[in-house]
Amino acid sequence: MIMKKITAQIRNFFSSLTSVEEKESVPTMESLGVREKFKSLDPFIFLWKNCMKKMAVRTDVDITFSRYFTFGSDMAYIRKFVGKPVYSMCNAEMNINILLYAVVIKGHNVNFELHFHDRKLFCINYTYNYLTSRDRREILNSLEEKYHVSSAQLHNHIIVDKAGNGILVEENETLTINYLAPNSNVKYLTESYSGHSRIAM
Repeated sequence: MIMKKITAQIRNFFSSLTSVEEKESVPTMESLGVREKFKSLDPFIFLWKNCMKKMAVRTDVDITFSRYFTFGSDMAYIRKFVGKPVYSMCNAEMNINILLYAVVIKGHNVNFELHFHDRKLFCINYTYNYLTSRDRREILNSLEEKYHVSSAQLHNHIIVDKAGNGILVEENETLTINYLAPNSNVKYLTESYSGHSRIAM
């Protein structure tokens, strides 16, 4: 009985991230702005190679992104609570799966990705679309305050906690916040990567 109540609470939490308007109109790859990104694994590999090149700044605060799951959580377990993704991608040769969701967080349209190796979570990222300068600054300030780092450290380094988990911020037209487990086996996959294709499911 208690487990059923917890499951209902988690479902309500994730459903609250998506507005009524988002539920009524099914997002497309074009509307999410990710068609080009998902043509190959190159952007994914570049993220990890970039992560390994960054100088680490330590934080005493545990890096967390959810009250309900963490790095190493099973893909089936997460899907049970988060629900069906807008799109899912897999690469059988590298044993990587990626689930893509379109959510609204505090009024902002966000592409939410969960990355799995051997069906275990090792990376998630939030890509904020159409932010004003003020909104962007507020989001970055909240990260700086939470993890006790400076603006320069957040922009130019990977922030790493005592367990070795990290945050890497990418700023272009969009703002992407990557939560990574750099000590996972994925870093060895990126070192041997030679052009594997990503296949949409």
